Parts: sequence; C-alpha cells; structure tokens
Amino acid sequence: MKKFFVSFFIFLFFNCQLLLAQPIVFKQYKGQNEGNLYYINLQFVGVAVSATVFLLPNDSNLGNPLYFQLQGKSDKDNFVTLQSDEEQIVTLVGKWSDGQFQGEFTPSRNTTIQLDCERIQSENPMSFEKVYRHASQKLVPKDKNSPEAIIEMSVSLPNDDQDEGVIAAYSNFYGWVTTDSLQKTPFEDQMRVSMAEFLAQYAQMSTIEGEKGPSFQWIKSVNGSVLWLDDRFVNHDKQTYVFTGGAHGMEHVSLGIFDVNSMRFLTSADIFELSSSEELPIILTLVLKKQLEIEESQSLVSEGYFMDQIPVTENYCLTPVGILFHYNSYEIAPYSFGHTQILIPFDLVSALIQPWFKEFFNNQ
Repeated sequence: MKKFFVSFFIFLFFNCQLLLAQPIVFKQYKGQNEGNLYYINLQFVGVAVSATVFLLPNDSNLGNPLYFQLQGKSDKDNFVTLQSDEEQIVTLVGKWSDGQFQGEFTPSRNTTIQLDCERIQSENPMSFEKVYRHASQKLVPKDKNSPEAIIEMSVSLPNDDQDEGVIAAYSNFYGWVTTDSLQKTPFEDQMRVSMAEFLAQYAQMSTIEGEKGPSFQWIKSVNGSVLWLDDRFVNHDKQTYVFTGGAHGMEHVSLGIFDVNSMRFLTSADIFELSSSEELPIILTLVLKKQLEIEESQSLVSEGYFMDQIPVTENYCLTPVGILFHYNSYEIAPYSFGHTQILIPFDLVSALIQPWFKEFFNNQ
C-alpha cells in the first residue's frame, strides 16, 4: 500500500508542485568596532537577502561570542535592510560592494554599532543554489472543506549533483535517503520522494478502519542554509518544523560541517582529540553558565536543566568566532526552555583540537 501511495504522489507532484531554484551568491565581510570583531555572511538569492552576523567581544568579560540570523532584501543601489524574526528584533542596514560593507548593526534595542567591514575572499570551489518546493494534499480530495497536509522545503544545495559522494553526504544531512538506490539519484528526485512520503502518510489516515481521519492539518517545513564557508569547510544549518497533531509542533535544528577535501560531513572525532571526552563537557557547562549569568558553582539542575554537566553533541558547526553546539528541545532541558546554543571561543578548546585541524584553527 505504501508503494502505491508514494508512486501516486510522485505522479501528482509532476502536476501540482511549485519548484524554484536560484543560484546563491555569498559575500563575506570582516570588521572591528571598539576592538570587537564582526563577521557578516550575506547570501543573495534573487532580490532576497539573508545574513548571519557573528560577534567576537575583545574581552571575555564582555560575554561569549554571539551570532544572529536575519532576512530582508537588497535594492538596486546595493542597500540592504535585514532583521531577525525573534521577539527582540535585531537589524542590519547598510550598503555592500565587492570590496566592503558599511552600515549599522543593532543587536539590541539600546545598542547600535557602526560597521566598516572589508570583504573576505573565499577560494571554496563549491557553488550552491537555493531550491524551493511546495506541495499540499487534501485528506479527502473531493471535499473542499477537507483538512490538508502542507509541506515545503527551501534548502541550500551544491550545484554539482553528479558526484555520488556529494549526493550521499547531503542526502544524509537532509534526511532524504531511504534506500541505497535512491541515494544515487539527483537531489530533486530525492526531495520529491521525501515530500511524497509525508503526504502519503497523511492520506493513509483517511483509510483507518473505524476512524474519520484527522480533523486538522499536517504541516512540515524544512529550511536549509549556509551559516559560514571558508576555503575548505561549508557550515550548514537545517531547521525543520513538523506538526502532525498534539499540543504543539516540533522544531529541530541540525548543524553540519562539509569538508570539501574529503567530500563528507565531519564528526567530532575528526576535529577533537580523544582526550577531549572529559574536558569538553566541562567547557560546555562553564560557557552555558556564563550565558545564563549564573555562578560557576551553581547547579544547572536547580535552574531547570536535566543535568549538571552538558554532554557533547554531534550537532555542531564551525563559525569564524568559535564552535557552535546546538541542543534541541528535550535534549538537555524541558520544552519550555526552547533550544540551547553554546558558542565556544576557539581559545577555550585549542588544546583539544586534532593536529590536522590546527591550520584552520590557527587562522581564526
């Protein structure tokens, strides 16, 4: 039965899906203000612009490294206006060129920082495109009032999907691979099958014996972007939201580091020494306590966390200001805490880095 549904929806996709694929242009900048370092990663997809802004304070007493994700647009005069979608709105406005970025960054309501940044030229050989797909399916197709399942994907993918190693790596990162044979097919086909399977699961709900099926929508969205890239590494962020019933939907963030040389995503064993297994949790815990502005001696459990020492996760990536670790809801704290991000400065983990990685590490 499952094969029938998947086959049917693959046929349906050819007739009703919305498909858009556009090249991504990256422009990265670096600047200083009062000794604090700022890095900006602008990503242009048509007239739309997104940005990741990284901040490295000049004094560790000022706080941990920070990063912000923003969205907006650019006009014909190369002037960008971007803001975050969080409750406390962060904004970035300014003018970009191939050589520099000049503008204002507002990380909080009472703080505005003047930026004068120089362009960073990356020799990374990979190029990317933003691929967008959207599809929906009513639970009862002939009923105009029927609830429906909606799925959309907006992901950053390598332009070259002919290399089987690249296909396999990114298919696993986005969670599309279901069979060995599918792993070798182009990204577009894998996205189509993944979306069809989600809609097929919803359609099957209407055939449950003795049930009318759900009276609510199913929703799934996947958004994949490039947080930062340098000559060798591409650091990815995948944000997934799924609602299939219950009190609330579930959000999940996955981070990954793609190594251009080995054509695969790295694991912690690739970057950290074996001896780091004892020291890294201690560092993660100390950095989190600093973020929370609590004493080092204070218990995290007393603050509502599940444990007093934060475990190492494989969910991490590199940034120009440190290593970012991400913990999803329920991993180290209750759902009400949301997600926990810990951005560790490079100097705190320098002794734990594998020798081969020192070259990248020392250039930061």
